[in-house]
Amino acid sequence: MTAFFHDLLIWIENNLHTNLKIENISIKSGYSKWHLQRMFHKYFGISLGRYIRNRKITNAALLIKMSQLPMVEICVESGFSSQQTFTRFFKKYYGVTPGYYRKTRFISSSFFQRNLAMSWNLTVKHENIIFEHNIVSSIHNRRNDFKEEQQEVVLSQRNESIESLFYKKLTRFILDLYEKFVISSCSESNHLTITAGFKKTLSVKDPVILFTAGDATLSSAVTYNEFIRFYYEGYISDLENFINYVYFNYMLENKIKRRDSDPDFFSGCFFEKENKGGLKGYYYIPLPDKCYLEDDK
Repeated sequence: MTAFFHDLLIWIENNLHTNLKIENISIKSGYSKWHLQRMFHKYFGISLGRYIRNRKITNAALLIKMSQLPMVEICVESGFSSQQTFTRFFKKYYGVTPGYYRKTRFISSSFFQRNLAMSWNLTVKHENIIFEHNIVSSIHNRRNDFKEEQQEVVLSQRNESIESLFYKKLTRFILDLYEKFVISSCSESNHLTITAGFKKTLSVKDPVILFTAGDATLSSAVTYNEFIRFYYEGYISDLENFINYVYFNYMLENKIKRRDSDPDFFSGCFFEKENKGGLKGYYYIPLPDKCYLEDDK
């Protein structure tokens, strides 16, 4: 990707909450709006106007599922001029109203538009996993030198898309852990589990992320044990691009839905990679119970 398009996409991402128009973007880019739209479509295979609308709807869908914000506030935060316009576009893309989507018990990425500023060039594969609680317990709980870490973050500054903020906070949390517990090699004795999920609270309307890290099993946190997992080995700083690709490309293309009641988690370890923080292990995403899918059709 050229530096011009990367900078432009970042600027668009940071202004999704505004009434973003092609005229504003063309002024920012220095090109006429006609030339800019031709360039954008040729490079990305999607029109600039559709990309912006898709990103706004994607951000709104995540706010609907991950926060207690009223629909009228989500409409404003997503840069739509009116709630009627927002509802019309949302129903066009998702086939249901925003209110109905909030009631469903899974998150569908079928119509998510990924952030084009992020990319992932490696082959990604998945496998389905069903946990037995006693097996999970036996894998972990092997270290006594690692005290559980916990952090709660309120995403109240939404001048970026919600998933970008989520990735950045998660990456920062893992980097902080790495700096505290840096090790030179990976082994079962150095395994840890990092959970990352949204916490709904009546006292805070904005999305709240709850991060935890430690050796404790997740058996008490999960209500259903089927997950999809992806192997990751690379820099900690590249993790946000990896998760972005998984959610907004891979899961979309494979029509995979996510259970919205449980957190994602990573099970693996830290290691040194060219004097930088490395991460090696499996990233797990909870899958919905099949009866939930039938009920919410």
